[in-house]
Amino acid sequence: MTIQKYLTQISFIGLFAIFILFSSLVALVTDWWWFSEVGYTQIFIKSLLAKITLFSAAGLFAAVFLLANFSLAIRSKVPWVATLPEALVGRPVNVDNHIVKKFAVVLSLVIAFFFGLVAAGNWQEVLKFISGAAFGAADPIFNKDIGFYLFSLPIFQIGLGLIKFLVLLALAGCATLYFLRGSLYVASLQLLKQMQIERGARIHLGILLAIFLATLAAGVYLFRFALLTSQYGLVFGATYTDAIVKIPILWVLMVTAVLAAISAAFWAWTGKLSPLIGAVSLYVVIGFAGAVIPSLVQKLVVAPNELVKETPFIKHNIAATRQAFALDKIEEREISGDKPITAADIANNNLTVKNVRLWDRKPLLSTFS
Repeated sequence: MTIQKYLTQISFIGLFAIFILFSSLVALVTDWWWFSEVGYTQIFIKSLLAKITLFSAAGLFAAVFLLANFSLAIRSKVPWVATLPEALVGRPVNVDNHIVKKFAVVLSLVIAFFFGLVAAGNWQEVLKFISGAAFGAADPIFNKDIGFYLFSLPIFQIGLGLIKFLVLLALAGCATLYFLRGSLYVASLQLLKQMQIERGARIHLGILLAIFLATLAAGVYLFRFALLTSQYGLVFGATYTDAIVKIPILWVLMVTAVLAAISAAFWAWTGKLSPLIGAVSLYVVIGFAGAVIPSLVQKLVVAPNELVKETPFIKHNIAATRQAFALDKIEEREISGDKPITAADIANNNLTVKNVRLWDRKPLLSTFS
């Protein structure tokens, strides 16, 4: 590459970066002016600090995590050369470990940047979690405070999703690096049991796989609570099929994911792959059953007698609605209506009397007939 072409590429990248920064600065200044005009400068500063903090913390965590894992997969006492397959780049290309390491650093920083942006985009959920309070009322299924579903569950799901994505990237990246350097060889997916892998690579990948499977188990655990915020059933929240079928299946699925994570750690330590393959296969089977069985129960058991099956859950909705609007605190009293109205009563309730509608049949007939 000539110096002129190199400078041209650098110029284009610089102009693009300036455009992005200028656009962001314009949006930032505009928001500042608007919040200042309406007297909410403090809110703007708080939200801005939250975004900066989340971007910095999440981006730094992602960069350190990825760099540590990629460096562990690349490092070697002696230099090594990776041969990129012809099907990938058109012709075989040999790349030494120093170039691979530089590429891994750049890739980690790019991923960390976007990881930080995603985390910063969830600043409202983080502030809700920090400032959230208990409602003093529990749900009828898990007996958890309602505040958990509004303030805690969303941020738990977002955080777990980000960690799961990061671990999966590290696992895929490290497996690719070990494959390129010759520490991992798999002839085909059908011959996983005959996989050849060095002990260090096996321990590293096994730990990452165990962490990923543990995040799957945690995700299933949180999904049980998410059923109570579902809007797809006859009523808001958990229905008969959710409570009687889905939640028990999710418990079994969660335990299976935990066993799979333990099996991955066992494989990392001993090299025995059969328990891991069995646990993962069982997880897939139970996951498929969890998608099919609830639909069958809904069609064959609930639909023919839906009102009877869903009555307890309809009552949960009614009770929650009454409590939310304080309708459960209404005092019911019998009013006989035989007490005579005096001028003093009318004077004391002047506003109510003025709001009494006077019905005249002529305009009513012309309006509604």
